[in-house]
Amino acid sequence: MAAPDMRRRMSLAAESRRIISLSSRLPPWMHRARQLVPPVLACFLSFICIVVGPLNRLTGQYAFLVNTSVILFYFPKGRISTILENNTVSLLGALGGLGWSSAVLAVAAWCGTHYRADSTQSRSVLSVGLAFLSLTGGCLRSYAPRLNVACRAAMFYPIFLLTSEQAITRMNKWHFLNQFFVTLFAYVAATVCGVALAEHSSAPHLGTQIVASVRSMCDLIPTSLTAILEPDAKAADSSVPTPTVDHNTASGTLEKELGEQNPAHLRQQLLAQDLRTQVSAMQDTFKAYSLDIVYARHPPSALRPVIKIFGRLQRNALFMPSWHEPGERIRTALERAYATPRSPAASRVSSRPGTPRASSSATNGFGGGTPLTHTTAESDSVTGTATPTAAALNSAAHMKSLRLHSTHLTRETAAEHLARELSKIATHRHAGIRLPSGTHDSSARRKLTATCGNLGSAITAALRGSATLLTEACEWRWRTPPVLPHTDHLLAQLDRTLAELEKRLSGILDGAEVPKSPTSGVVFEDQMTSDWLDEEDRFRIAFFMIALLDLARDTRLLLYTAGGLHDAQAHKQWYFPPVHWPWAPLPDDEVLPSIDTALLSSTDEHTFLYKNNEDLDFVQSLLHESRQTSKARPRLAEARTFGERAFVAWHSVWDRSGVVLTRVLLSKALHTLKHSRHVHFALKQTIGISVLSLAAFLPAGNSGRQWYDSTNGAWMVVSFMYVLEVTTGATLHIGFYRLLGTFIGAVLGYIFTTIAGANAYGLVVLCTAASIPISYGILFMEVAPMAVVTGITLPPIVFLQYLGLTNGKSQFHIAWERFVEITIGIAAALIIGMWLWPMHARVQYFSAVADTMDQITEYYLRMSRDLLRPSLVYRANNKQYPILESGVRRHLTRSRRLIDIQKREISLLPRPIKLYSEVIDVAERLIETFTEVRILRFSLPRQETVLDVLPIRRELVSAILINLWACAQAFRSRSRLPQLLPSPRVPLGEVMDATDSHAQGVRAMRARANLRRRRGREVGDDVDEPGRDEIAVLYGMAENEALGEVISSLEELLAAARTLFGTQSFLDTADLRQM
Repeated sequence: MAAPDMRRRMSLAAESRRIISLSSRLPPWMHRARQLVPPVLACFLSFICIVVGPLNRLTGQYAFLVNTSVILFYFPKGRISTILENNTVSLLGALGGLGWSSAVLAVAAWCGTHYRADSTQSRSVLSVGLAFLSLTGGCLRSYAPRLNVACRAAMFYPIFLLTSEQAITRMNKWHFLNQFFVTLFAYVAATVCGVALAEHSSAPHLGTQIVASVRSMCDLIPTSLTAILEPDAKAADSSVPTPTVDHNTASGTLEKELGEQNPAHLRQQLLAQDLRTQVSAMQDTFKAYSLDIVYARHPPSALRPVIKIFGRLQRNALFMPSWHEPGERIRTALERAYATPRSPAASRVSSRPGTPRASSSATNGFGGGTPLTHTTAESDSVTGTATPTAAALNSAAHMKSLRLHSTHLTRETAAEHLARELSKIATHRHAGIRLPSGTHDSSARRKLTATCGNLGSAITAALRGSATLLTEACEWRWRTPPVLPHTDHLLAQLDRTLAELEKRLSGILDGAEVPKSPTSGVVFEDQMTSDWLDEEDRFRIAFFMIALLDLARDTRLLLYTAGGLHDAQAHKQWYFPPVHWPWAPLPDDEVLPSIDTALLSSTDEHTFLYKNNEDLDFVQSLLHESRQTSKARPRLAEARTFGERAFVAWHSVWDRSGVVLTRVLLSKALHTLKHSRHVHFALKQTIGISVLSLAAFLPAGNSGRQWYDSTNGAWMVVSFMYVLEVTTGATLHIGFYRLLGTFIGAVLGYIFTTIAGANAYGLVVLCTAASIPISYGILFMEVAPMAVVTGITLPPIVFLQYLGLTNGKSQFHIAWERFVEITIGIAAALIIGMWLWPMHARVQYFSAVADTMDQITEYYLRMSRDLLRPSLVYRANNKQYPILESGVRRHLTRSRRLIDIQKREISLLPRPIKLYSEVIDVAERLIETFTEVRILRFSLPRQETVLDVLPIRRELVSAILINLWACAQAFRSRSRLPQLLPSPRVPLGEVMDATDSHAQGVRAMRARANLRRRRGREVGDDVDEPGRDEIAVLYGMAENEALGEVISSLEELLAAARTLFGTQSFLDTADLRQM
């Protein structure tokens, strides 16, 4: 039976490697060449529209703007649905701007008819109309980033129209139609080329990434199990490169330890990073696939559960690095903050770095854990989590440095260490006969490893079978038909091995083998100490074994879902993507078309729906009280004087709940309007456009008006609008690139006109050739702003002579004017962006991190409320957690986007960008760990691990919340952290002692049941559900281990905050060493 199974697995593995589409096997340069074809062809068609007589007569004096519109508003890139959606929204924006400008021109024409041509009233109407359009467009650009291009299109055409028709006295249809045909031709050329030549489907790439992810998971499962269950075993694959580090530096010591660690651990970390990258790429590809127009048997939405399952699989602890190492900058911060040496006697043994464990074990199989010694308890209670003292030194970085510098221990420290070891030996003595060393533990380890290996093989087979079923159901394959797996057989094998592991895990707590002599006494302490899962290992092993069980269940769900898709016999049909309204909130990880920050969606309002009365502030509590009861105030009849009556009458109206609510809403609206970044950006844009276009609305004989008309100063205003960005640093960065792009475009335009003159064929050929590197820069290079400006600078210089719009100027003079005008607009954008309500991405990043920490704090607060309810059943409102987690993900995405902005900014202030990125990574790991803790708590033995230690649990919750709140406030106000903060490690150690005590009780009951069973005196219904209590204990251990990870992440965040903002210290580190 084993041989057919092996052959089936090998065939599935081989088939998974063959399922790769033809398009996904193309080399990278062919993919890029394919993406270059649509924009280059669109530019060629736009040049044809410029030089063909019947077409350029429809566009009039604005014919050269066709190519400019293609590059700015309708550039064909991305999927078909994306091109259709973006171009349609831009077209609607352009039509809206043209409609508004036509209405303003109609009012100006009325003023010109009733007063005179080029009157003050006409020019005032035009200037006010342009300013109002700028204000509205600026608000929409900042508030809805997806409308950024549409708002620019809405302002682009009116700038040319409203600044050139000051003498209007009568409306003409060509005022609207000239620019309407410009945008229509650009829209049609770009959309047709994009729809016809763009890549039609992301399905082949999605199938390839699913197969690659499955392959990585299949490689990672045995590697992780080896690294966890056999930490001393060498990796089978010796080809994994060992990182080279500099051992001469201070931080190189930890790097050396990482490089010299077990190769199995290193291979597991590399595979975990690859899997994370593959699943992230798979999720991005699925988003693109969901926007495709597909012809398939299943809609793209049918794969959404599969993608979610892959996301859960990737977040499983077995697929994460089993040995977490802080980032380079955070590790340096930990070394700087926790540099005080500490003796091993004062520290607590940990199952993993950062997970506290009491140094002494229980001495009674039925009783609770041994209380902490006076020295340890006093030392831990005095110090804080993020201080250079005892509790701080429980961090991973200090424990590593402690092991590295163990040879430098003083005589007193060595004596304390020896006393601790002797105390441990004395604690572990027993009255019974001691088992031979290495007999039971090696047998238990071997049995558990074999059981986990069997389950890992079943999971691997199920994953490969799922990949085969998915590729066959979605028709992603292109070669010979695959050997379809037997879904029922894989499910049965997975269920059988899962039950075997649960049975084996239920026996982990059994202890040593029962003595063969029936007269031998049962010593439960002896059974505890003889278990191969020693004090340092139990919680860690329990955590990963629970993760293995969850992995098996998720894999079973994936196999079942894939089998359902394969068995569903549906006919092929066309599926169209849903319409995403541009003003709708962005998804959590949506990439914005411009440099901006994402807004919080309306779902964040649910955050405040579950607050208790004590969580309300003064205003909200006042509103709550006014709704519930009427406040006792003197009645109007009881007032004696006229002043008292007037006072009572006024307050009887002023303090009504409806009036108070109106006051609160009005106050918030005024505050929001005053401090809104959207309003600030809109005002900046309006002021800049108004100032730069002021010369266009001066009287006809004014020299400024003559200069503006002769040089076509609208380009100056347009350049300002495009350079001005939401953030100040981005304005500097984009302004520099646009200035360079303007110079390159002006030089190329002069060269092209010198070569081709007014020859239409030569101009089209030269400009089409130039559009190839321009399109490449827009699509694939970091200098996209420079490429954009280079592209829009060419047509106004190259085609003016052909269109007869030079007004007698030489080509050099025209090129120089364009360069000067665009330079003036760039300089104005830089000045206004820097001095008028500057918005720095660095400040916004700190605010985003603070908002993230607030959301994480609220998440943990809700978890704690559900946990600490006096009930034997864990009940939680599961609908609130996805909302909170979505808010955290949204803030994390916003923070990462702000980091990317800072990378591209020009700043005189040094910025630790790498530390910023590591802070976001730690925050993401923190929310993921909280999610794991919340799921584990559904299976906790509540009476023993929660209700019996409720005061300790409250202390733990309070310490974690205080640390989270302090970290959030430090990032929000950019102020120094206190030197001492309460340590969550002390109460967590006591909770872990309580879990140990409950485990001993369960072991004792199991040992007595085993003994009665061996003596033949057991009752038939003694154990109705074997292993249920043991599995619950393992869940408790896993929850304690996950909380240790939470505390380690908190220490890393606090160390990063101290590095960024400093510490309010009142104790010298030298004095702390003496303490």
